[in-house]
Amino acid sequence: MPGYVYRNGLARRGDRYHYRFRFRGQTYQGSTGLTRLADAVLWLRRYQDQLANGEVGLATPPSLKAAWEHWQQTQKGKASEAHLQRAERAFRLHILPVCGELRVDQINNEVVELIRTRYLEGKSNRTRRKGKDGKELPALPRTKQGANTILAYLKAIIRPMVKPGGLKALPFKVRPLKPQTPVRSYVPIEKVPEFLAEVDRTKNEHVSIAIRAMLYMGLRESEALGMRWEWFQGDLETYTPGATKGREALPLPVHPDLRERLRALTALSSWVLPAKRKKAADPVLPHRAQFTVKAIKRAGLKIGVANLSPHRLRGTCATLMAKAGVNPIYIQRQLRHKDIQTTLRYVEVGLADLESAARKTWSPG
Repeated sequence: MPGYVYRNGLARRGDRYHYRFRFRGQTYQGSTGLTRLADAVLWLRRYQDQLANGEVGLATPPSLKAAWEHWQQTQKGKASEAHLQRAERAFRLHILPVCGELRVDQINNEVVELIRTRYLEGKSNRTRRKGKDGKELPALPRTKQGANTILAYLKAIIRPMVKPGGLKALPFKVRPLKPQTPVRSYVPIEKVPEFLAEVDRTKNEHVSIAIRAMLYMGLRESEALGMRWEWFQGDLETYTPGATKGREALPLPVHPDLRERLRALTALSSWVLPAKRKKAADPVLPHRAQFTVKAIKRAGLKIGVANLSPHRLRGTCATLMAKAGVNPIYIQRQLRHKDIQTTLRYVEVGLADLESAARKTWSPG
């Protein structure tokens, strides 16, 4: 890390302390993940003691259990609590019972496949479901995605030992499983009026406008809730999101229905949809995330479409444009994706679409 002065092996970079030192002819460097100098000093001393005692970078790789315990120590203060809890659960329940006493170089393909097989043969017991009668429903089967998460945690523990720990490469070559892609929910074009009518029954104009912005313009919920008046052009004819995930500044046409509702609003702040302030002194801010979730789910169930979410309204925008025959390049621009492959994943294709395509192909007359 050029440009930084390391005193006693530590240098402050941003709000965190990084370390850099040499031991037995090898340079060790990285981030402590800590913001206080005293904590970083203690962390570095402990790490250097582990190196000196041969607990890190052993010529003979340690057991997976020892590698896991070391990883836990080094990640404290660096990784989030949620991340550490998920990793701890994966190792305690699914990995260590199978191969905790094996050396990390003995974790081969057969061992990894055994871990995954035992995981997939079990049943999920994380959430207990109850039916309408109050009786407990059978546990859900475990998913391929869960097996992939366990594999990712296993790699995260062993990978730091490649080269410094004497391993030339990961001792196994197992690819993640490919989970089956489910057909995701969207609002069919013929049900859009009914869906919006159900949304309007909430009698919350901010909810109605945010949902229309997601549906008509393909905005993310955060972008819809964060709309600003200064980003509209003309007589509310176009809108250029100024704060987006990919920082794309592309003007989008505003649907007439949405335009009329915007005109009815009273612009008391720079935000189009400011949240109510508890106190007069509180700053004017937009609504928080998940503001539209309940209204979307309720309206979706009313029209017979389950599992609708704010992001599925963005998918609805892409799907309905595709069904209308819109060029994929235009859909990509509407959603402001950098890669068209990302856009194509938003478009849902159902059996009715395939039947229609078959009729057009084989019965053109």
